[in-house]
Order: sequence, then structure tokens, then C-alpha cells
Amino acid sequence: MEISLDKLIEEGWDFPTSTSSPEEEVISKMEIEELYRCLDQLSSSEKELIDALFFSNDGKGMSEREYSRRTGIPRKTIAYRKSKILEKLKF
Repeated sequence: MEISLDKLIEEGWDFPTSTSSPEEEVISKMEIEELYRCLDQLSSSEKELIDALFFSNDGKGMSEREYSRRTGIPRKTIAYRKSKILEKLKF
């Protein structure tokens, strides 16, 4: 049995859109501004760690293992530092 899109629309089915509402856009912008404000409060080494783990590699970030290999810092130390920094960033 086939049902057309027109028939579903006539019956009042609601379909989510891929575009954001103006309210969602404003909230998103405010959250991003707050994130940057919080990031500005980190030390340079904390910023470097967060940048590497979350923002490097075209926004994908690198793994703790990759960062450990690059810096020579043990992976467990990186995991601990990341955890402490994320606690600090909670808002």
C-alpha cells in the first residue's frame, strides 16, 4: 500500500524541518559565546589540550592516544587532565 506525501500533509502529519528556528539560532549562538568565554579562562596548556582533543583535524579532534604520542604525555594523564578541564567548563 502506498501513501502519498500530499495525503499525509492533508491529514495533518507534522514533518520536522532541517532548518533551525530563529530561537534555536539565538540559543546556539549564546551557547557558543558562553563556551568561548569559559575557554578563555583556561590556562594555555589546558586550551592546547582541549583544542587538540575536540577541535583539531577539521573539527573532529584527535584521540587521547594520538595526543599522547604527539606530546609524550602518558594517555592516563591526558584523560585525567581532560576530565578536570571539562569539569571546570561545565556551565
